[in-house]
Amino acid sequence: MLTSTIVRSLAGAFCMATLALSQPLLAGAGTPPQPVGRPRVVAPVEAGGEFVANRNQWPEKVLYAVDVPMGKLFLGKNQLTHSLFDVHHIEQLQHRHAPAATRVKAHAYTVSFEHANANPVVTSEGKVAMERNYFLGSDPQRWASHVPAYTEVRYQQLYPGTDLRVYSKGASLEYDFELAPKADAGRIRMHYEGVDELRVAADGSLRITTSVGDITEQRPYAYQLRNGQKQEVPCQFQLKGRVVSFALPAGYDHQRPLVIDPVLVYSTYSGSTGNNYGYTATYDSLGNLYSGGIALASGFPVTTGAYDVSYAGTQDMGIMKFNPAATTGAASRLYATYIGGSGTDHPHSMIVDRTGNLVILGSTSNNQFPVTGGVYDNSYNGGTDIVVCKLNSTGSTLLASTYVGGSGSDGQTLAAALNVNYGDEYRGDVQVDNQNNIYFASISSSTNYPTLGGFQTALSGTSDAVVTKLTSSLSALVWSSYLGGTGAESAYSIQVDSVRNVYVSGGTSSSNLPGVAGSFDATYNGGTADGFVASIAASGNVLRRSVFLGTSGYDQAYFVQLDRAGNVYALGQSDGAYPVTSGKYAVNNSRLFIHKMNNGLTTSQFSTRIGAPTTSGVNFSPTAFLVDNCGQILLSAWGGGGQGSGTITGAPVTPDAIQTTAPSGSFYLMQLSADAAGLVYGSYFGNSGPHVDGGTSRFDKRGIIYQAMCVSGGLITTPNAYALTKPTSASYNNAAFKMDILRLQAAFVQSTVINGPRVRRGCAPLTVFFQPASQIGNAARSWNLGDGTVTTQTGVITHTYNTPGRYVVRLTVIDPNACLQNQIATDTVDVFLSPTAAAGADRSICAGTSTTLTAGSAGVAGSTFSWSPAAGLSSTTGASVTATPTATTAYVLTATSPGGCFTRDTVVVRIIPQLQVAYTALSTTGVPQKTGCAPLQLNFRRDTPQAGTSLLWDFGDGTTSAQSGIVSHTFSQPGRYVVRLTVNDAAACPTSRTAVDTVVVNPVPVAAVGPNQTICNGSNTVLRASSTGAPGVVYTWSPAAGLSSTTGANVTAAPTTTTTYTVTATAPTGCASSATVVVNVTPQPRAAFAPTLRQAFTGQLITFNNTTTNATTYAWNFGDAQTSTAATPTHAYEQPGTYQVQLVASSTAQCVDEQRLSIEVRRFELPNVITPNGDRMNDTFKPFVSFAGVDVDIYNRWGTKVFSQTQYTGNWGADAPAGTYYYHLRSSQGEVWKGWVEVIR
Repeated sequence: MLTSTIVRSLAGAFCMATLALSQPLLAGAGTPPQPVGRPRVVAPVEAGGEFVANRNQWPEKVLYAVDVPMGKLFLGKNQLTHSLFDVHHIEQLQHRHAPAATRVKAHAYTVSFEHANANPVVTSEGKVAMERNYFLGSDPQRWASHVPAYTEVRYQQLYPGTDLRVYSKGASLEYDFELAPKADAGRIRMHYEGVDELRVAADGSLRITTSVGDITEQRPYAYQLRNGQKQEVPCQFQLKGRVVSFALPAGYDHQRPLVIDPVLVYSTYSGSTGNNYGYTATYDSLGNLYSGGIALASGFPVTTGAYDVSYAGTQDMGIMKFNPAATTGAASRLYATYIGGSGTDHPHSMIVDRTGNLVILGSTSNNQFPVTGGVYDNSYNGGTDIVVCKLNSTGSTLLASTYVGGSGSDGQTLAAALNVNYGDEYRGDVQVDNQNNIYFASISSSTNYPTLGGFQTALSGTSDAVVTKLTSSLSALVWSSYLGGTGAESAYSIQVDSVRNVYVSGGTSSSNLPGVAGSFDATYNGGTADGFVASIAASGNVLRRSVFLGTSGYDQAYFVQLDRAGNVYALGQSDGAYPVTSGKYAVNNSRLFIHKMNNGLTTSQFSTRIGAPTTSGVNFSPTAFLVDNCGQILLSAWGGGGQGSGTITGAPVTPDAIQTTAPSGSFYLMQLSADAAGLVYGSYFGNSGPHVDGGTSRFDKRGIIYQAMCVSGGLITTPNAYALTKPTSASYNNAAFKMDILRLQAAFVQSTVINGPRVRRGCAPLTVFFQPASQIGNAARSWNLGDGTVTTQTGVITHTYNTPGRYVVRLTVIDPNACLQNQIATDTVDVFLSPTAAAGADRSICAGTSTTLTAGSAGVAGSTFSWSPAAGLSSTTGASVTATPTATTAYVLTATSPGGCFTRDTVVVRIIPQLQVAYTALSTTGVPQKTGCAPLQLNFRRDTPQAGTSLLWDFGDGTTSAQSGIVSHTFSQPGRYVVRLTVNDAAACPTSRTAVDTVVVNPVPVAAVGPNQTICNGSNTVLRASSTGAPGVVYTWSPAAGLSSTTGANVTAAPTTTTTYTVTATAPTGCASSATVVVNVTPQPRAAFAPTLRQAFTGQLITFNNTTTNATTYAWNFGDAQTSTAATPTHAYEQPGTYQVQLVASSTAQCVDEQRLSIEVRRFELPNVITPNGDRMNDTFKPFVSFAGVDVDIYNRWGTKVFSQTQYTGNWGADAPAGTYYYHLRSSQGEVWKGWVEVIR
């Protein structure tokens, strides 16, 4: 009878499925017994993506990464980066095992948030239970352990009032913009870089085209909540170039939050990073299942747009650990660990050593594989190397990792004669002995594969099998040897017996396989290949014996097993007439064989053929093999779906088979009784072509199989599976199942509830339900309950223990048809007396103070005490603890007896309400204010009103107030005032409290400026400001018109009109005062005058007529050292000459102007004697009586006119006879001068 559970991860870079197929091995496995019949098929449920934190396994700019269909989405500070593969191409390459150098298309694009917060707070929520570990590359600094993952990531305040929430929902990726009230949706702008095309489709979705496929962002759905109900808000994408924003054409209520929710769908991919491939599985002593495969690795891209990567660079080993007995799928997943470098990395075989560490045998094609220090070989040797790794039990530490190989190809079977089944190149096997030394069997074509103390030190053919033993720490070879002839060999399976002799099986095309002498078949049987089994001494230097297993056709031995007597069994494949021993269970024309031989390989004990009949070629490929402690033979194989050329239908199935047909490929599970006497169990498992991509799986010695496989769907699952279906977007996923074929097994679970977990102790009176395991079936049984009660009752046994003590319970199961007829299971039930807890009386304390809680108990000596909750406690254990809670808390005391029984009591510590005192100083307009200029009026508001209190305000300036409500106070003088509000309340804690704050009143500077000034238009004056009362003031002047500067203590003013200037003196505190000064602008004087004479005679009086304007005072300078201040002066010159007359006119504003004129002054001359004697001195009559010229008439003494001339030129007399003459002079102004002149000769 089988039951099943499937486990897988949608969002890891490595998606995994596990099946636990069994009736429970023990009732304590956590699964209740199942009824006989088909298991329940669970409806599919999609799992979501998980956002893995960056712990240095990716570049620093990456915060989180989540697997998306065919790649990864990397989340940065304010940018999202998509790194995508052509998964369809990768899938084709994987299933034809293409060369590692093959190129694969990839594409990267980014979404940047324009004008967003450059450093938003990025948080994660929904931490998942399983942690991941990354050992990628050769640099340990880039390895990461205990890496957490979450179900969503939030960008807080990416835009003002707007959060971005990124999360997965089913197979889709969603992101929400969550807008607080009044936030602006128009700020959201997403810039797409590296896409081939970006467009908004007719259905409103955003279509993103890349070189490897299309991504669709569905039409955004926006909504607001009203009365708890979603109210849709019309929303659509808006595209401008490569920038996407959101349009809300109908608007929305800005006073309520808004959510914009697009959905990202990877629409055209044939798979996802869920595409990963199953290779190997194993188990540990607790029944945990380990599955290994390859996971597609998507590194952070260095460029956007299309690019190529090597196929090898897309694969890492993915190792996952599950607990199939867990009650939930999430709890079943224990860890995921990724191991690899820059090339192709494959896990071939795994085993858990005696200390719970996982040993992995694999192969790699790169020099960046993670290796540790102090190991046998930390350098890549070329070609394909074998690698051996050891992980601790949590998968978080790479304890050791080493290369093993030569310069050729190692670890992968490449010979055409041997590489028959899909995945054969990734076979090989690893084992450990009881000292945790590590053994493996594999293949090498290197001429320099490392050998040490081996029985064959050189390569004999094109490829040889290799067998190597390493120390537990992988620090050294213990021994190592080739095994082969001149053809090709590969070793697939290895076993180590109790004295450390080694047995290997494999395939050979050599007729001269070493060590066959003395075996029961020492001759190569012909055909393309024979199987072989070889026995090697514990020292490694002796090949004890080899034997051919084969026919004239194709044969290989894929697995070797030992029974308790040391007999050797081989499971192989043959397309020839493999012999069938009479009396053994067999299937005619089938292609799998089982061969049992003695320990020395000298005698064949039996052989048979099993599986499905076919007319040509091989069909089933073996994946796991066991000979259990009863000699029963169990195997697992898969076929169909491209494996082999033969059909797989018609394999024998039993009535209790989980699946009776193989529609399009399936696993086949079989159990034969000892020595293959008969069929115990036969069943197909899986539809839609489940298969293995290479590697080995295992049975444990109890007959439980742990099988890895690669599936595309169609599995039977159970409710406690980690994941119940393969992702709809993934073509293939690694799966694994755990199965136990029905057998007799004495096992039971004792519990305090039916179908509950195992309970071994309790408190009297203790009622226990003893539940037998379903494997017992209807076998006879006997119960001894340890207190004298014995029963043969079937079903669940109910029993109550009233007396403390230890009771040994024994179940004996008897089945004469089982290999071990009597099976006994024992367990214990411990029953204890319960103490009585006493926590003391409730009490009240002030916040911030403490109280001592004292525990008491009665009934049981040596009881221990624990307290909860831990908040506020000095300790959670002890009879006396100190409690300092911050809120009223009910503390629970648990008194536990030495036997684990307990009772509880509660004490309440009540926190007395805290007296709260706070106030706010407000301006007269109601704005908080604590600083101002004198005089400063403030209103003081108490912010913590509390009933039953009295208060007192102390304003720090000698005044107080007991007024309630808002209190107004004016601080008249500058200074710092400590204002205290003291509140008293006898019922509060404490009873009195004072709130203190400081009010700063700043002095106001007193501005001053000089007296008003008067200036003339066009002139200037200096204005000088000063202040008192405050230091460090600055001065500003207004208006600016006419000023040389508007700042500074002294400025020059040159206004054109009378102006009042204001100077403001401002202190550093902002306090200020002003003063004014008037600058009167008066008109400019214009000096002007007109003398009555510009030409005058000495002594002649001249009047200076003053025509000056805009003047009040005058200063005259007549040019002869004579001055006057009269407005219109007169002046007579005493001496002849030309004189400059200056008038300086001044206004009341001391504005001045001047005018200058010249005055010509001559003497009045009218001679009465001339002496014409030719000496040119006084030779003629030359009178000067007028500046305007005169007319002259000259008469002799007889009255005769002797000379007359108009405008006399002074030329008469030179020829005149001596005598007396009479002259008559007339000026043009009518003046007349008459007189006598005498001519003397």
